Amino acid sequence: MRLHHLLCLLALPLLAACHGNEALQVGGSTPEAAVRGSIALLQAGDFKGLWKHNLPASDYATLRVDWRRNHTDMPPISAADRARFNLVVHELTAPNAERSLDAILAPQLDHLDQRYHDQLPVMIKVGGAVLKNGLEQTPRLDAGQKAEAASLIDALTPWAARAPWFDQASAQRAIRVLVATARKLDLSSPEALRDANFDATMARLNVGYRGIKRMLAVYGLPLDAALDSARVSVVSNDGTHAVVKVDYRLLDQPLSTQTQLVREHGRWYSATLLAAARHAPPPVAVANAPF
Repeated sequence: MRLHHLLCLLALPLLAACHGNEALQVGGSTPEAAVRGSIALLQAGDFKGLWKHNLPASDYATLRVDWRRNHTDMPPISAADRARFNLVVHELTAPNAERSLDAILAPQLDHLDQRYHDQLPVMIKVGGAVLKNGLEQTPRLDAGQKAEAASLIDALTPWAARAPWFDQASAQRAIRVLVATARKLDLSSPEALRDANFDATMARLNVGYRGIKRMLAVYGLPLDAALDSARVSVVSNDGTHAVVKVDYRLLDQPLSTQTQLVREHGRWYSATLLAAARHAPPPVAVANAPF
């Protein structure tokens, strides 16, 4: 998977059921099995398992070692940033955080509803058009990738335009999800968050991902239902490189994406995650695979 595909998978429904125990193994025995394993792990929010599944054992070990080294030269947290961090964490994790945030947000939602109730759908549609135009100007995406992204925007724009963003009851449910998620994240200090080791970072991603899915469901985007709709098929496979297509339904719209894999030592791995772990561009044959 290229990086933008991974981001799409984090936010959009491209997941299907895992066959057997493929998700527990390193790589996949076939391209389809590799993708299904990734999909199942991502659906569960198991980001540690996702990296382990998509990398040979030696690359995974290197990734874990390099994770902490990447923080050694970072500048210290400024006093202003520390104060902002502590304020936000306190607001989200205080014993009465839900009621306090309800009281703060309610009048703001009333004001926004009065001011933007009729304008917001138009603004969102215009924003969708701007995003699509920006995609066309992006040189790093090929025609197929641009088409995939444009289809996602077309599916999400109508939902965003009619979602109950200013509804008080929806906001209260979202606040409770946000507070519960923040409490589970164990945000003791900005350094603890920034300098966390690989395992701790992946665990926090799991918690955050589950919270995001729950909040999106509050506003009418049930990712889990859409994730279950994914179907995997092979586009091409020359024995070393493969392209796999994932068809899925998002908000009743049929969509698809394609991901690229490479075979090493008899197992199939994500071409982009493997290249990212090795700090190298994907193999030419993979980079030029049709979309």
